[in-house]
Formats: sequence, C-alpha cells, structure tokens
Amino acid sequence: MGRDENTESQPVYLKVREVGTMLGVDRKRVAAWIRRGELPATLVSSDPNSLRPQYRIRREDLETFLAARQVRPAPPQRRRHRPDYERIV
Repeated sequence: MGRDENTESQPVYLKVREVGTMLGVDRKRVAAWIRRGELPATLVSSDPNSLRPQYRIRREDLETFLAARQVRPAPPQRRRHRPDYERIV
C-alpha cells in the first residue's frame, strides 16, 4: 500500500511550458488559449493579478482541447454536370 496506488486515480497536471513543448508552440500561445477560455487550466500562483500567473493544465483537458481542434476533412462535393455546348451548337 504505497503511493503508487493513489497516483493512478489522481489527474496529471502539466505546466504551460510543457504543453507548449508537446505541441511545438510558444508558451505565450498556450497562455493565450487559457486566457481566452479555450484551454481549461488551474491558477496555482498566489496572486491572480501577478504579471506572471502560473497555470497547470490537466492532461484530460489538453486531450479534449486537441480533439476539438482537429481538422476534419470536408464532405465530398458533388460534381456539377456541365452541358456539352459543342453538341448543342
């Protein structure tokens, strides 16, 4: 009965820098997603008005965020029938 049993049920939290590295974007981009409410995060710094607020992102929230942003292929377009004008003339 060690700590390993409890860690499996607890969510994994990532730092803004870690998420940026994983996605290949700057940490400022990740922070912008958080500020706009697109990526849920928990504020862990003591002063919410500080110049450098510190956030933690749950791995599950990151996966949901990425799934919502996936590019889906456009539905196939129907080809329009063009009349053969050479036959008409």
